[in-house]
Amino acid sequence: MRSPLSTSSFRSACWFGVILALLLVVHSTVMNSRAVDLRVHGSRIGKVIQCFRANIDHAKTVEQRLIVFLGSSRFHSCIDTEELQRLDERKDLVFVNLAQPAMEGWEWDVILRNLHRPTDVVTAAVIEIDPWVFNQNNLHPLTHKKEKYRHEFELWASLRERWEIENLWTRLELIALMVPRNTLQDLLQKSEKVPPLASLLKLAPPPYHFQDSALQTRLADKHFFPENISRMHLHDYQFSELKQKRFERMLDRLSTAGIPFVIVHPPVKTTYYDYVRKDEQRTREFQKHLDFIQQLQREQRVVYWQTTADCDLDDSVFIDYGHYSAVGATRFSDRLFLELNSFFGN
Repeated sequence: MRSPLSTSSFRSACWFGVILALLLVVHSTVMNSRAVDLRVHGSRIGKVIQCFRANIDHAKTVEQRLIVFLGSSRFHSCIDTEELQRLDERKDLVFVNLAQPAMEGWEWDVILRNLHRPTDVVTAAVIEIDPWVFNQNNLHPLTHKKEKYRHEFELWASLRERWEIENLWTRLELIALMVPRNTLQDLLQKSEKVPPLASLLKLAPPPYHFQDSALQTRLADKHFFPENISRMHLHDYQFSELKQKRFERMLDRLSTAGIPFVIVHPPVKTTYYDYVRKDEQRTREFQKHLDFIQQLQREQRVVYWQTTADCDLDDSVFIDYGHYSAVGATRFSDRLFLELNSFFGN
């Protein structure tokens, strides 16, 4: 028979255990929420999330609808939102270019799943698709080094995405990075206030050709000549089924959110493809990319312009292999507007 003293001690121990468990749950929840908050305020992906959220909130306030562009620096350069606004006769659309250098399907999937906003004001998303996105062996165009995983992957990737990494040691390293290393006090001290809405709406930097004339010169140097950049983008081209799955997940997320989308390949110079054409193995692998495009064309709204001849433009729109000048962006946006109109009507 248990004595009153031992019974009291047992109850106290039980209550202590329950309270400790609750404190751990609360601590873990707060840490995770603050960690997400820190990522949103301290990373490139986070800045785009803030900008996207702000534009959604603003559109609801003024009863407008959004057309959002998601892509890399090429979309960043070829989409002239002011020209698209001018072409919109009903004046009830806002065109938002969220494209960022080197971003692809995985980053956009991360951004979409962290929006935490109803997306009913987003009338459509226009998604860039490029062959380098699906190349397993592509190299960084300036460092000429192969990346083990996407930029900021260690911050934002889910457990499943980390587990999909092919290299075992890299996979384990990425999984280990999911363990919080900051104390609650550290996180609270590092947290930042959310900037005002007006600044968030302009948080995504403008296209390159409007931003920095020196950068236009840099993009036009020999590193970005078609014959050189394609050796990086299409290096030993090997179509990646994993990257295909990531891209399809992003499209599924758009569908789940009820956001109609159009997939667009903005044209590049014809000589960009010479590196692939000169090798039979690369040509066979590149054909897998083209087969995937054809599959998408059967299932989705797709605009695939491989070169400027496909969309009645010419190479004068470019400042290098595939980034657009200001005049080129206006001409391309005029042409793309017609295509979007054919999909969605007025």
